[in-house]
Amino acid sequence: MLLISIILLILGLVFLIKGSGIFVGSSSQLARRFGVSEFIIGLTLVALGTSLPELTSSVVASLKGQSGLILGTIIGANIANLTLIIGITAIFSKVKLEKDVLRRDGYFLLFVMSLLLLLLSDGKLSLLEGVIFLLLYVAYTVFIIESKKDIKKQYNFADFAEYFVKFGYLSYLKRGVFLRLSKNNNHTKKKRGNSFRHYFFMIVGITMVYFSAVLVLNKALFIANYFNVAPLILGVIISIGTTMPELSVAISASSKKIGSVAIGNSIGSCITNTLLILGISAVIHPLIAIKENILMLFPFLAVATITVLIFIKTNYEISRREGILLLLLYLIFLVSILVFS
Repeated sequence: MLLISIILLILGLVFLIKGSGIFVGSSSQLARRFGVSEFIIGLTLVALGTSLPELTSSVVASLKGQSGLILGTIIGANIANLTLIIGITAIFSKVKLEKDVLRRDGYFLLFVMSLLLLLLSDGKLSLLEGVIFLLLYVAYTVFIIESKKDIKKQYNFADFAEYFVKFGYLSYLKRGVFLRLSKNNNHTKKKRGNSFRHYFFMIVGITMVYFSAVLVLNKALFIANYFNVAPLILGVIISIGTTMPELSVAISASSKKIGSVAIGNSIGSCITNTLLILGISAVIHPLIAIKENILMLFPFLAVATITVLIFIKTNYEISRREGILLLLLYLIFLVSILVFS
């Protein structure tokens, strides 16, 4: 029974990732038919696609009140993104980065991780805190969209902070950001044609994602009970599987000598995992976990975040040697989790 559960858990993760790919691919094609710009598609659908396995499994787990599994998966995925994914990217190719990766995205990542550690220091994430996370996610997404209007200016975290407190994103959304940024909208509408195929595969993809997430959740809980392992710890192990889309992006980008794309995707995934996924999960059901288990993960998340930012600040690049150090950090993290469990 245990062996069957492990096999089904692995198959569930495979179909979860495959279903995510089908859903994102079909929805992206459909968005193009309706005149949505390539930039918006990349920022929303494609960026969300790599986090869809975590999102779906977290929503399903939240509906069943499995807070520990959610927190373990998200924190584990963030650590994997910052060490495993970025490490592998740097090993395959030396990564040169733009300054705004640190000044805007990097410092915002540091702010988000610090906020997560602060709010989870009592072992729970409330509905109100979930709403704050979602508001920050929407504001930051809109801020990036608006910042594209002035490509000559380099925006930083202070600009976002000012933008957030002035509620600039609310008025921007009211003006219809998606329609306003769409290029050749009227021309594209004429090319819509028959979209049935895209709708069909969207439904197929989301159906695969949902049932795979349910399968992963059920088998993960069975394995946790069998070995008497805390769901939060098992969630960390599951996160290795849910970060496969990011790993695929990293390997592909490195082979094409555009490792900066993989770094940006990893940072974006950490922000999405924390603000969007934990935000939605906390709104559905307040997240509560054993405080000692959460505190055990905090040092690794803090060290991973700070280490990556220090590496980026060094000549705005991540070298092969630094990539190896990040991989070693992830291995130390995994060994520590396994020993603890």
